[in-house]
Formats: sequence, C-alpha cells, structure tokens
Amino acid sequence: MKTPDEIKLKPCPFCGGKVSLVLCDDEGNLHDEAYREHPYSGLGFMLHHAHEENPECPIASYECDGGILGRVYIYDTEEQATEAWNRRAENG
Repeated sequence: MKTPDEIKLKPCPFCGGKVSLVLCDDEGNLHDEAYREHPYSGLGFMLHHAHEENPECPIASYECDGGILGRVYIYDTEEQATEAWNRRAENG
C-alpha cells in the first residue's frame, strides 16, 4: 500500500485542477485516516475534484453532509482509484 505522498494523481483533463483521494465507507460517507484502522462499515476510496476549488469545471463535485454529491464511484483500493483517474484516451 502506498502512502498518500506516493500516490500521484494527474490534474483534471477539463480544467487542470487538483484531484484528491478520500477515504470512505461502503456507503460513500467520508472518514478520516483513523477510520482505516477500524472500518466498521467497509473501506473504500473516492476521487474528489472539489467544485469549490474548480467552479468552472464540468466534472467537479460538491461535498455535502459527510459525503460527495455528483458522479461518484467507490473503489476498493487506492491503487484502483489512481489507475482509473490517471487513465487517458490516446489522442489521434
């Protein structure tokens, strides 16, 4: 397992903004790092591209009531989330 400093996410292909990896449970509720030690409701990872930081981006999402609103997929591992985000279609 990589540390958060070792995980490198490419910038958003639409706006160039920052994307972060967040810890969640199986229902998509956000948790802090302490939850990783005792994940009572499953452990997952989501990609978060905050609308507040990227207001003009068409794929940015909102954080609300301990979760993220918008196009959300929960990945089983940090590596799966990173691989999915960093994948880009070949040009030409």
